[in-house]
Amino acid sequence: LFNLLSIDFIRGNYRDAVRHPSCIFISERVATKYFGDSDPIGKIIRTGNASEFSVTGVFRNMPENSHFILDFIVPYRDYFQYTDNDTTNWFRNYTYTYVLLREGVDADALDKKIPDIIDKYLFENLPAHIRNEIKGPLPRIFYLQPLTEIHLHSHLRQEISANNDIKYIVLFSVIAFMTLVIACINYINLATARGEKRGKEVGIRKVAGAERKQLIFQFFCESLVITVLALLLSVVIIQIALPAFNNFVDRQLSFNPWNDPKLFAGLVVLTLLVGFMAGSYPAVRISRFAPNVIIKGVYTKNTAGLTLRNILVITQFAITIFLLISSFIVREQLDFINNYDVGYEKEQIVVIPVREKEIHRQIQTIKTELTKYEAILGVATCARLPNDIDTFTSADWPGKNPELRFTINYNTVDYDFITLFDIGLLKGRNFSKDFPSDENGAFLINEAALQASQIQSPLGHPFKHWRGDMGKIVGVIKDFNLRSLHNSIEPLYLYLDTENFSYITIKIKPTHVEETLDKIKEVIKKFSANYPFEYSFFDDLFTKAYFSEQRMMTLFNLFTLMAIILSCMGLFGLVLYTIERRVKEFGIRKVLGASATSLFILLIKEFVKWILLSNIVAWPLAWLVMSRWLEIFAYRIDLAWWPFILSAVVAVCIAIITISSQTLKAANDNPIHALKYE
Repeated sequence: LFNLLSIDFIRGNYRDAVRHPSCIFISERVATKYFGDSDPIGKIIRTGNASEFSVTGVFRNMPENSHFILDFIVPYRDYFQYTDNDTTNWFRNYTYTYVLLREGVDADALDKKIPDIIDKYLFENLPAHIRNEIKGPLPRIFYLQPLTEIHLHSHLRQEISANNDIKYIVLFSVIAFMTLVIACINYINLATARGEKRGKEVGIRKVAGAERKQLIFQFFCESLVITVLALLLSVVIIQIALPAFNNFVDRQLSFNPWNDPKLFAGLVVLTLLVGFMAGSYPAVRISRFAPNVIIKGVYTKNTAGLTLRNILVITQFAITIFLLISSFIVREQLDFINNYDVGYEKEQIVVIPVREKEIHRQIQTIKTELTKYEAILGVATCARLPNDIDTFTSADWPGKNPELRFTINYNTVDYDFITLFDIGLLKGRNFSKDFPSDENGAFLINEAALQASQIQSPLGHPFKHWRGDMGKIVGVIKDFNLRSLHNSIEPLYLYLDTENFSYITIKIKPTHVEETLDKIKEVIKKFSANYPFEYSFFDDLFTKAYFSEQRMMTLFNLFTLMAIILSCMGLFGLVLYTIERRVKEFGIRKVLGASATSLFILLIKEFVKWILLSNIVAWPLAWLVMSRWLEIFAYRIDLAWWPFILSAVVAVCIAIITISSQTLKAANDNPIHALKYE
């Protein structure tokens, strides 16, 4: 590992592991936490299973963008002396294997050789009941995977650390680009309006001999200066907001473009592109003014200009409506998840992870002690929690059709598991101490397993555990979601095992929770005084599976708010510009008898029709993107019409509120003010 990955040592080195048995390497963070400023080399660390290791080296903390972040490293030689794992058995799959290829080695060619290696060494180590099923070569189950592709592109089960999804990176990059487009549109509209006010300046410069390319260059420079100032302001805002953002995304991101050449170069290129994109149309259009016309202050009606301005308004509000629709749909899906019946109880269940051997030995006594308290309604143990059953094997039983193959998930539980989690029983019975034979091999299977196995009479039917232990099916339970709602329900069997478990789960009353937790801690400490008491509530663990979606909803709301504010600012500026250009028209209309109400409606209709047209652009895009997003969930809402209609209504209302004050003012203005110079 040390030869393959870049791990820098502060104290000691990995070569000392050869000379020191039972050694452990710790991170700088752990060394500071447990040993302060003293030298940790030679100090003893005791783990949860009572193993003792001597600190042999301290390595630097791994950066946040590492493939995984380690705080403890123990050599296999020392780890396996405390475990039951057989290091020579090729069927064991509890490790992650990393391969460093020599320079010039073709990874694809090596990948094609892996099946031959598996056929040669793995087959003879398979359990007999699985080996007898296999006809011909083993199926392809191992692949080479580039390390740099894992974090964003790999979605395998049991990854070494939580991954992200490239889809979210692309999605929010597109949304950020859309927000930038809205800001650029605002600048184009305002710069064009301001440029027409500077018409006489442009005319005088042209009369004085200025060429058009000089004027274009001037306006480009002005645009670039504004963009650079905006960049500097954004850097300040990012530095201020970054700690809160890091806390929100549970990461330790840094932003220091001055020490990162790639980031700095990217910002420079982005600034130039935005400056060019925002300044191109105003620069070209304003520099085109004829001096003999603009010095007089007379402008012709530019149909192309008005058309482009309308297109820009449509684009702005199409983006805003798209974000509104997306926000509504994301919230609706999350509400659906929170209210969906996953098939088991989630509330008021305390989960205690167990890694202490003494607790395993004394579990029956611990359960008896805990159930003495009135506030504790039940206690159960299990290897995996109901929302995280991620262990699977192939199903087998005597007389099984060799052509029938399917993967089945499994979990080892005790007598009280399905009662505590309120998992429905369809046929047969639960595990029971009234049936001593259950301890020698009893199974509960779910509906999906019953259907996949094609067993007609499941009760009493023989079944094999993945280790090869023979037992019988005593009951059929209702289907429940084994993992998050991203995954569909899969076949499952529960196997009775009261000795091998990873969690103690405790159902408590909703009243006096703190006192109940103190009682639980007191009981656990009685049997393991030196073991740290750790607990979680099961509903919190359930919610964490949707952390990325919760975060997505918050970010969508933030971007939507920004888009609304920017669009309203742009619309407000455009209304001012339109009213200023048409002030004499309104004066003449009022002289001819037009009422303030009719003028108000005239202006409102002009802008509202463009916003309604924005929906024609936004609706298909939102339907397409949100349909693709919902596909990542096996259980999801159907896209309804109401988010689309509601977003249109919200956009129109926001637009009317934004432009009403200036529109009413123009409609009620005295026509004398507009026509006194005519």
